[in-house]
Amino acid sequence: MNSLKEMLENDERFAKNKVSDEELQAWREKVEREDQERVRQALFNNRSRIYKRDSVWGTSGEQTFTFQKWNPKVQPNQKLAHDIWKKSADITKRMFDSNFNVLFYGEAGTGKTAMVLAIIDALKQHSDKLLRSQ
Repeated sequence: MNSLKEMLENDERFAKNKVSDEELQAWREKVEREDQERVRQALFNNRSRIYKRDSVWGTSGEQTFTFQKWNPKVQPNQKLAHDIWKKSADITKRMFDSNFNVLFYGEAGTGKTAMVLAIIDALKQHSDKLLRSQ
């Protein structure tokens, strides 16, 4: 079977512009990286679409919350609220490097859903980092 270089050299469009083995290899690697990035992005978009489709948002539609909106000063126990915020932010940072499960539990109205939504928002905002790490 002919090599890709031989096929290109035999093609009249490329006959005038001889391509070195190094140039051809560099081009192949570039095309492969671009293809891999497109596939990773498509997989990420598909996963996001599935997660959004299968999520339960209640009657108000999709909910959002960010770490910037978290205000420990309006909580009855400000120190505890700040500690929860810090732990949630740390969990989010760790999620960029590894996969693990997290369980949020507590009384109704303590901010579990808000923290989960903040984590989701942070992960969405930094999805390019997630794609590069996969």
